Amino acid sequence: MTDVFPREVRSRIMSRIRSKSGLDRRLFEILDSLGVPYEKYPEAPGRPDARVGDVMVFAQGCFWHACKKHFRLPKSSFAGIDWRAKIAKNMERDRRVGRLLRRMGFKVLRIWEHDILRNPERVRRALAEAAAHGKARR
Repeated sequence: MTDVFPREVRSRIMSRIRSKSGLDRRLFEILDSLGVPYEKYPEAPGRPDARVGDVMVFAQGCFWHACKKHFRLPKSSFAGIDWRAKIAKNMERDRRVGRLLRRMGFKVLRIWEHDILRNPERVRRALAEAAAHGKARR
């Protein structure tokens, strides 16, 4: 199906969509179960999903961030999107944002979609450790 908008217009439209995914909600449920204080969507480079003390937490979708276990490049294209370039750009942005946040004094915790959905206990342990780390440095 051909897109009715030119590529630049579609890109601008899509960049303004800020819906929160079920992945974010599961992350927050796990944080709530720990009873640790956290901030949702802190104003910081890269738009982290949460901040726990001095730890910025990102919920990484396996497709959009090229999980080594689950990422598969689509066989078809939508609206002329070059998926290989799009995913590579996301990965480079992740690296750049991580370096910037670390230079600003934050620790960066990236949690994969497959762990949030299938191994919440592992995520709970990582977040508990992040919370302990964040308190220790305050």
